[in-house]
Amino acid sequence: MFRDRNHPKLIDAYLASTVFISEAQGWRDINRLDVDGRAYVLTAWNPGTLLSDSENIARNELLRDMLEKRGIDALSVRAGTDEHCEDSYLLTGITVTEAIEIARRFDQVAIFEVTATTWCVVLTHDLSRFCREW
Repeated sequence: MFRDRNHPKLIDAYLASTVFISEAQGWRDINRLDVDGRAYVLTAWNPGTLLSDSENIARNELLRDMLEKRGIDALSVRAGTDEHCEDSYLLTGITVTEAIEIARRFDQVAIFEVTATTWCVVLTHDLSRFCREW
């Protein structure tokens, strides 16, 4: 893990990520999301440090429970690259402020902000935004 949350290689790794959804044939890479407005991809996995699978699963269950209690629409997805993916949730109907607040509760370094045309990484500690077009 990079100690510097603004490390260029960390930002590049985040920008290289994508969202994978589950289908009958397995996981499918979504190259472009059909979203109205903005959606956010959050996880509770690996909060700035690598955890065991069992710890990550337990953390993501807590995240899912919190999202359900708040009535937030959440689709289970995987986010990352072919080399490293984390179980995550695609959230709609919330603001970036709400998404950041939730991510901070789970000690996350960043979230993904998705529109129909852009994929952005928003760092939770200073709200820096790094984007690429789909």
